[in-house]
Amino acid sequence: MDDTQGVSGKRKAAVFGGIGAGVVALVVLVVLVSAEFSAESKSTKIDVNAGGPSTGRSAAPAWSKASLGATIVGSWASGNDLVVVTSNALTAYEVASGRQDWSWSVPAGQTICRIGQTASSPRGAFIYGTRDNCGNLQVLDLTTGKPIWSAPFNLAPSGPENLSDRPADLSIQGSYLVAPYGPYNVVDIDLSTGRSVWNTDQRDEPDLGCDIDSAVIVGTDVYYGTTGVCDRGGNQVWKRDAASAAAATAMNLPITCNEPTVLQAGGELLTVCNASEHNPSLLFARPGSSSLSTVKASNDALGQLGLQAAATAVYGNTFYVPTSTDDLDFNEVTAIDLSNGNALWTVPMSKTETFRGVVGATSAGAVVAYWDKEHGTFAITTLAASSGAAAPETAIDTKTQESNGTILLVGDYLIGISNYAMPGNDQLAVYHLS
Repeated sequence: MDDTQGVSGKRKAAVFGGIGAGVVALVVLVVLVSAEFSAESKSTKIDVNAGGPSTGRSAAPAWSKASLGATIVGSWASGNDLVVVTSNALTAYEVASGRQDWSWSVPAGQTICRIGQTASSPRGAFIYGTRDNCGNLQVLDLTTGKPIWSAPFNLAPSGPENLSDRPADLSIQGSYLVAPYGPYNVVDIDLSTGRSVWNTDQRDEPDLGCDIDSAVIVGTDVYYGTTGVCDRGGNQVWKRDAASAAAATAMNLPITCNEPTVLQAGGELLTVCNASEHNPSLLFARPGSSSLSTVKASNDALGQLGLQAAATAVYGNTFYVPTSTDDLDFNEVTAIDLSNGNALWTVPMSKTETFRGVVGATSAGAVVAYWDKEHGTFAITTLAASSGAAAPETAIDTKTQESNGTILLVGDYLIGISNYAMPGNDQLAVYHLS
């Protein structure tokens, strides 16, 4: 039964217990180069409890959904709506009230395998199908819940191909979409027509394989990374125009980039390179650039960097990422200046706090979420953009039961999402911050 008027903090345990799983299943986890922070780097200590939890903003329960009746695949924020994607449907809820605006279901007997990590207002892309052949690509208008194509785009034209296991993700921006296509390729699609602009069409021998592990649209350019034995060389990052079939050009790389994974961070391109087992690195490129530069945000203690939709945030030229000193759990937040790749500051979490993600960023700084073990509360705070200094925390009275879920910050609403419904807990829990 839905409770849209107000909810008890005890029922939010499954929602806020395990934020780090992210919006989608794909998580890229890398180890950065061990080097010293640049001279500009600063280090501060979070002390969010100095003034007591009551000094932060108030967090009042707004509405909740005990169960959606299905596993949650992912979610998007679109305008005033939260779009929740379950295994068999997409449903839009008004963020402020929980009122359902629209719902769209996949055909009977089929399930949604994957969604784009982000939406491009007002469109969202997803793939659905059967277990043996999940290759139906569809795009919905997120304001109305109606498909923009009369029929899905077939991502496996050469025969059955289970694309749910493919690493290449969906990326949508403006009028174009890139998606995994067939066994080794990606396709660029014009959203207005539902037709292919180009296909990488690598023509490799199947037993050799030239994998495209990821592809993103940044501005008007499509970037993808190749790995393996390729006609034009593997372990390379390629750039193509989204609007034309002009041939791809290779990006200039400062290092040998094994297994390149490309990601979008605001208007920037990020590339994770597994240069060797103990010497991976993170590269970035400004819009329109044909060269990648090394991010210099690392030090001897820096261990893991997680790049996923629910754990990082960008505002302007500042990229906020969770980092680690023990190669086990995220226990820091690092701010990176994308204009030069330098670290601006790093902020350690205290031993009584369990980091759960960078849930958003504004002109004031990064909004981070964590469990306060000492007080038994879930909390958020803002780390100042200039210094990393923590604002007073906003504490939310939840219990510490662990679950697999994520968290979104949409305007003044904090949204907790549990992938699975659990007895006694809510699958969606929304708080209004004031």
